[in-house]
Amino acid sequence: GAYRFLALDAGTWSIQAELTGFTTKRQDNVLLSIGSRLNVNLTMTIGTLAEAIEVVGETPVVDTTSSMTENTLSQDMLFNLPIRPSNAATELLDYLPGINNGAAFGGDSDTANALLLDGVDTRDPSGGSSWTFFAFNLVDEVQVSGLGAPAEYGAFQGAVVNTVTKSGSNRFRGLFEGYYTTGGLAGDNVSDEAVQANPALGEASKIDNSLDLTAQLGGPIVQDKLFFFLSSTYFNEKANPQGPRDYLEEWSPRFATKLTWQPGPNDNVSAILQSDNYYIRGRAPGGLGLVVDDVITNDEDSQGWNWGATWRHVFGSRTFSEVRYAGWTGFFDLNPKQGDPRVTPGHFDAATGEYFDSQGWFYYADRGRNQVNASISHFAEAFGQHDLKFGVEIERSKVRDRYGYGTLFYYDYSTYYPIGQYTAYTYGYDSEGKNQRDSAYLQDSWKINRLTINAGVRFDWVRGVSPVLDEKLYDKKNWAPRLGFAWDVLGDGSTVVKGSYGQYYEGAFVWAWQLAAPGYEDLTFNYYDPEGTDLVGPLGNTFTEYY
Repeated sequence: GAYRFLALDAGTWSIQAELTGFTTKRQDNVLLSIGSRLNVNLTMTIGTLAEAIEVVGETPVVDTTSSMTENTLSQDMLFNLPIRPSNAATELLDYLPGINNGAAFGGDSDTANALLLDGVDTRDPSGGSSWTFFAFNLVDEVQVSGLGAPAEYGAFQGAVVNTVTKSGSNRFRGLFEGYYTTGGLAGDNVSDEAVQANPALGEASKIDNSLDLTAQLGGPIVQDKLFFFLSSTYFNEKANPQGPRDYLEEWSPRFATKLTWQPGPNDNVSAILQSDNYYIRGRAPGGLGLVVDDVITNDEDSQGWNWGATWRHVFGSRTFSEVRYAGWTGFFDLNPKQGDPRVTPGHFDAATGEYFDSQGWFYYADRGRNQVNASISHFAEAFGQHDLKFGVEIERSKVRDRYGYGTLFYYDYSTYYPIGQYTAYTYGYDSEGKNQRDSAYLQDSWKINRLTINAGVRFDWVRGVSPVLDEKLYDKKNWAPRLGFAWDVLGDGSTVVKGSYGQYYEGAFVWAWQLAAPGYEDLTFNYYDPEGTDLVGPLGNTFTEYY
């Protein structure tokens, strides 16, 4: 006969079959990863229920129906990787085969990777980089795929990174974890001879102290019906960075709570809420960490809220539906440590390479994103077995970027100009944009004996809207065919040959059309002589228009 277990969470499972007049058959340690489908067949022999046969040492079960190449990082692996406390999804990528410096499987850069949290994409709608940050201990499992991905996965040109968060269960489970180090615990593996040959080696970045604490608790509120999960993380690190700076500190308080409700055998509902914040003092402007002192740094503040919900419903033995929703809002601010950016200019001396007075500029990023994924799956039998799936995705996101110099930024080029002139420039923008993406897909996993054909098609309609103009500035419609196969070579689930063809497109990013919207100033240069008139005359201006 045919049997299916729908929407099981990723993890290690045991399967047991029992029937009057036959021996009970059980197989343990069946590893189910995200998005995979496994065939586990148990052959029962005549006997009694009191007899039990436990299957051990069999060939590991592999997914012989999927055309997708996937790699999974389990909770055990996450506990042992020396990576914390940065973004879990992006930091894990380079630990996997086929991925180098964030570029996956020969595709685009790291901004082309779909970063899913509990199945819903959460990337920055401006350019595709990661925005939501969370502790590693919140993660139950991470799956990375891309090559051969079915039509339900879109808006990427590299890898699909799906991060599943932990949930409560019928058992109370807790975790407390702490990391602490001081400068006195740090080793020094640079010899005196090496420092004499290269003094810069003696000025390496030093951690004064670092503290990373996590506390978690999960369990039942109502047995078999309602479960909770709580997680709290605090990270604080003080350092003496390399170069003239003497101070760099970060602290990041984070909190998450998740509820799972099983009202009946046909429904499952879960909801999660996260508060993710981090603050950095002594952050050097990009690329200047080795040349600026504490004055020419900025204060970085970032706060965000993430939320999401999932509803799964079983209509019967053949039909299953799933609705997922995720949203987040947050900001990312960079303010000069010294001087009001609206009035205090920055200075650079080309002769000495010194920056002084102030960083001279500010940057504010505000973001928001909401996305709904809905799908319905149906199992049918006609000339083999079909696992049909139809789904839609709706994304609405917004971006606002502000950047500028308070007055002018002064460059002393007296080394290169015979009359001791300076140049000064100003630039800035206040840009807003909204993304609208509507997607739909249809796919079938058609199994004929040991051969599975995975065919599908995806449609993405992406629009970019300027809220200032109240006008659509970007409009693209993309059709993406997908075709793959998987062949169970030996028929025992141990060996599979797979191949695929697919077309993939980028996600909805404001940067693709941002310069068509208003809000950008010209980059204006002027001659400046501090011993004479302030602005001697215009040197020129440049501005890249959008075409």
